Parts: sequence; C-alpha cells; structure tokens
Amino acid sequence: MGREGAVRRQAVSGMSLRLEPLEQRVLLSGGAEVMAINFPAMQVGYWQSGNAKVWAYDTSGPVDIDANAIQVKFGTNDAVSSITLTGAQTMEGLGIVVSGSSLGSIKDSRTGAKGDLAFVVAYAPVKSIQIRGNISGFHLNGAALGIGTLSDDIDSDGDTGDATAFLIAPAQSVKLDGAVIGDAIIMGQTGTVSLKAFSTKSGGMDGDLVADAEVGKVVLGGTYAGEMRIGGSLSGLQITGGNLAGSVLVQGVAGKLSVAGMKNKQTGLTTGGDMTTGAHIYAGVALTSLSVSGNIVGVSAAENDLVQICAPVIGSISVNSARGGMTYARILAGANLGADWALGGSGDDADSFAAGTIGKISVKADVFDCLIGAGVQSHNGVIDLQWLHDNTAFIAGSTIKSGTIGGDLISSWGGVGAPYGVGAATLGKGKIGGTGEDLVFSNEDLITP
Repeated sequence: MGREGAVRRQAVSGMSLRLEPLEQRVLLSGGAEVMAINFPAMQVGYWQSGNAKVWAYDTSGPVDIDANAIQVKFGTNDAVSSITLTGAQTMEGLGIVVSGSSLGSIKDSRTGAKGDLAFVVAYAPVKSIQIRGNISGFHLNGAALGIGTLSDDIDSDGDTGDATAFLIAPAQSVKLDGAVIGDAIIMGQTGTVSLKAFSTKSGGMDGDLVADAEVGKVVLGGTYAGEMRIGGSLSGLQITGGNLAGSVLVQGVAGKLSVAGMKNKQTGLTTGGDMTTGAHIYAGVALTSLSVSGNIVGVSAAENDLVQICAPVIGSISVNSARGGMTYARILAGANLGADWALGGSGDDADSFAAGTIGKISVKADVFDCLIGAGVQSHNGVIDLQWLHDNTAFIAGSTIKSGTIGGDLISSWGGVGAPYGVGAATLGKGKIGGTGEDLVFSNEDLITP
C-alpha cells in the first residue's frame, strides 16, 4: 500500500476522540450486515457488509449530523459502491472512513448550505470523490479511528500538529467546489499511478499534497501555499486566480506548470498569477515548462526570500504579461541545493552541481537581482560567476538555448563576480529590450566560450 506506518492496525475498542460517547445505534444499508456496536466518541454512523466497512464521525460537536442522511451502498467482493451525502443538513465537520477492496464514489448531494467536511480516510482504491464545498482537515496524527490508530506523523514532514484532509489509497479523481485546508496524502506503490486528477474549483490549497507515485493533473482555483511532494512524475499543475506560494517537489518529470491570474469583469482587477517569495520548484529529471501570467517575485536577496527553480533540464520559463517581471529569483539548471534550498550544507542539505540545459527564457518586463544559469557550480559554497572574465563558473556542456528580456537586466549588487545575470557554458541567441549590465546570451562585448 505504500507509506509504511501510515496506520498501525489494532483492535478497535474503547477509542475516544475527546467527546462523550454516543448511545448504541444500529444503521441499515442495502445488503449490509446488521451489527450492534458500542460506538466510540464522535462516531455517528457505521455500515458494514462482509469486510467492507464505513464509519462516519462528527468532529464539530455537539453532534449535529444525522447518519440517515448518509447513504451507503455495497457491491460484491467487499466493495463499497457509493457513499452519498443527502438532505439539507450542513454536515459541518463530517469525517468519513472507508475500509474494503474498493470505493466507487463519494457523492455530495446536500441541498442546503454546505458546511466544511473534515476529512476522508479510505484504505481502498478510489474511483471518485466529489465534494460541494470545502474540506477543512482535522488533527488525525495518532488518532484512533475505526480502521485502527494512525501514525503520529501521517505525512512524514516532522510536524505532528498539522491537519489531514485526505488519507486515501490510489484515486482516479478528487474534485472539490471549494478549498482544501489540510494535507492530502495519496498512498500507492512506486511505479504506479497514485492519483489521476485532483482539482478545486474556487479555492486553493493550504496544506501538503503528498503522493508516493505518479500523479496526473492538479488544478487549483486559488493559491497553493503548501508543499507538494510527488514520488514519481507530475503531468501538470494549473493554478488559476491565485499564486504559487509553496513548493512543488517532483522526483521524476514535472510536466506543464502554469500560474495564471483571473480578471474580475466588474472591477477590471486581476487576482493572482504570481510566484511569490519562498516558492520553490524542483524536478529530479526535468521541468517541461513553467508559465506565469504575472510576476516571479521574491522579497529580498536572502536565500529564504528567493523564488527558486532547480532541475537538470528546464524546457521553458515564460513570464507572460506586460507587467510580468522577475525579482529576487534563482533559476539553476543542473543544480540541487538540498532540503534547505541554500548554498552549502551537508546531509539532506548538501548541494550537487552538474551540467544543465535551459531551452528558453522569456520575461516581458525587468529582471532585477536574479540569477539564471545552466551548469553553474559553486566553490566552497559560493557562486562566483566571474561574468565578465571567463567561463570557470560553468560546467562544460551546459547551455541556454535562447531568451528574451523585454525590460532591463539590472542588479543592486554590482561588482565583478556578483551572483546575478544570465549565463551558461554555451549561450544561444537572445535579446534585451532595455539595459543589460552583465552577461546576457550572445553579446559581442563579452568574452564567451
């Protein structure tokens, strides 16, 4: 199932999640085996057919969820065919836990106001999950649920106080009308597909998205501020009407990534479309393309404040709008700066430098205090590019094929060897619309390899 230790299986008895126990209840579902169970605290529903089981929890308290509005259907061979939320209740704080051979769907057919669901835990391959609203996440680290006691650090990020929105086996589709406020952990085996499609319509995601294997397309209708950790490749990430303010870390190929703003028709103002301070993109094999409709903008030259992008091969990076510029960014093809994203360090923070390739860089406005390099290497933890003197800063075979900067290429740092500009061992054609103080593509005034 992947993600070893995500659950410690044990007998389910006497569990308490900090609310008073409910009275015994027997719920019926088509084809379900009827069982009398002394429900633990916060548990408001239980359905079973063979080895297929569904639990419902109310995390809000006092209990305001009628389990009769949750319709559960079972299939053959220990499958849960569907779970449907019905009625006019908000179902605020609802948590669902599923165990079985497979889960066909979770459907949201609530007719009234849509309260925020809390979490979905499914130890079964999932066909589809559809939620008409937000999912707020809940503190599940170490929690005792129907399936057993969960790990003290479900997403293995060192934070035992974070909230979990999804903890599910491989899924074909997860779709929300609202936002995800909490971590989404998708289990799976390396070399398989963990998740085919994940989307929010009008909300972004404030939490980690962790998948052990391949992921298809992720579409977010708002800002992403968490850490995306993909054990395989990611076919695409599309952010609309929000910013990329978090990290996208992909062990394989990161496909087409885009960050786009959304224009309000009434006010004429555009929301989102930027990569903002602290945003990081790493691809272990290649980054196919990155398109940003607004700006790539860090707040200072301090390493924690930079926007950073690293991959052995970077196909293209485009900052598209007329206002779109780049400030306090570091783009390094061939470099891996470790977990701390800073020069120097050891262990998980250790850096590595190799030959790299950038296909195309296109920025419509100014590039200020930025470093864009292919095959850049450091000496004793320092990048001294020697822009105007020789090519010792670059690893042989590294190249930037082409690029265009519509505005100025400038820096406040100054001085020979200042770590900003655009460079590689081999430079293709390029153009600056404004002032360029240092090495820019092919320039007859500079000494190039």
